[in-house]
Amino acid sequence: MQVALEKAAAVNTVYWAFRFLHYFEYPANMTFAGAGVDVFQTVPRLSLSLQYKTGDFSTTPSFGYAKYDTEGVPSFIEDSFEAWAFILPVKIVAEAFTVQGEVHYAMNPGVGYSGYPEKSGLCLFSFKSFSEYEDTTNWGGYIDASYSFGALRVAVGFGYEYFENDALKDPWGCKEDNFNRKLFYIVLPYKMHMNLALYPEFNYLDHGEITINVEDQGNEWVLDILFRFVF
Repeated sequence: MQVALEKAAAVNTVYWAFRFLHYFEYPANMTFAGAGVDVFQTVPRLSLSLQYKTGDFSTTPSFGYAKYDTEGVPSFIEDSFEAWAFILPVKIVAEAFTVQGEVHYAMNPGVGYSGYPEKSGLCLFSFKSFSEYEDTTNWGGYIDASYSFGALRVAVGFGYEYFENDALKDPWGCKEDNFNRKLFYIVLPYKMHMNLALYPEFNYLDHGEITINVEDQGNEWVLDILFRFVF
């Protein structure tokens, strides 16, 4: 009875955590910035996270922000821009079954975050005139479901991202003002030994369409095995 009460108390415990991060320098991805153009972070990237956990449910909503200034661009061009993102991850564990996912909304993610395509940052196609640029908005997320069969876990997932910038159609004349990309994957983590685990996985990435002429950018797939040694 005492063990059952202690277990119930642990399950119903609510856990809160607060984290504040301040990055003093982070390189900006600006494809239009050439020789003689310097980029400075007048407001270094700030990251604010709030962690919540109770029982089998946990979430860590986070917000990141950075502001950049440029030197060396012509005086009639805007010399400052911002990048920010709001991220909401969620995880639910029910014995051997786990579901986790994330949704996010961002502005100019290609500037302050790695792994994003050129047109999601501040590039030539972002300028709506010779002096002003248009922010690129982005939203997306992923969902991952897995189930454990002893030492083997089977996980499948799907991710999607959407990008939009009005300047792509006017003035640049693209057929669409948006583009997207998708990811499908399956992972089979297997713990062979207390010091060794294998992670066979298959990833399929759909790069979407080129906004200039709406042509398929193609896709790619990767099949690999990760060996993880723990000592």
